[in-house]
Amino acid sequence: MFDALPKMLVFVLPPVLAAVTVLFWWLEVGRVNVARRWYAAGAALVAVDSPDVFAHGHLEQAINIPFVELAQRAGELDRRRPVIVYGRGGMRAARAVYRLRALGFRRVLSLGAGRDPVSPRSERS
Repeated sequence: MFDALPKMLVFVLPPVLAAVTVLFWWLEVGRVNVARRWYAAGAALVAVDSPDVFAHGHLEQAINIPFVELAQRAGELDRRRPVIVYGRGGMRAARAVYRLRALGFRRVLSLGAGRDPVSPRSERS
C-alpha cells in the first residue's frame, strides 16, 4: 500500500498545487479590486512605516501613522470611511489591520508591501 503512495503523489500533487495557486491568485485579485473601489470612494490611505521610511517615498495621498503610534493616533482617522493600510513590508500592514479593527474600524484592508491601489497593475515596489 505504501509503495503506491509516491506514484499517487505524481498524479495528485500537480492538480492540487495548481488549485492552490489559482485560489491565492483569486484572493489577491479580489483584494486589489476592493482596494481600488475603496480608494476611488475616498478611503484613507495609511502608511504604517516609520517617518524615515515614509520620507524616502510613499504613495500619493497617503498619511503616515507609524504602527507603533497607531493606537494613539487612530483618532485622526474617520471610522466611517474605509481605511487601506500598507507598509514597506507586508507584515506590519497586516498587523495594523487587526489593531484598527480592535479599535472599532469596520472596513480596513491591508494592501500589503508597497502597493499602489490605483495603478492598472498593482505590483510590489
